[in-house]
Amino acid sequence: MKAVQRGFLNGGMLVILVSGVMIGGLFIHSYTTGQELPLWPALAVIGVNLFGVWKLLSEVRARRRMRAGSRHDGGPER
Repeated sequence: MKAVQRGFLNGGMLVILVSGVMIGGLFIHSYTTGQELPLWPALAVIGVNLFGVWKLLSEVRARRRMRAGSRHDGGPER
């Protein structure tokens, strides 16, 4: 539980992990059935991955701005 509280498993990271499992499932389905990779589900997973990366980057930037602001305000440094 402490890892969640410290921000290790934030929203962006969870989106990327779930979409990674989804694309893995698509590859396994394609391999076991012998069919090509379905286009629309693959594009949906790519879109979710891009959203996850955007969310993760925005969270990291916000955290860096918050840390930089607390250093200038005389807060504790980490």
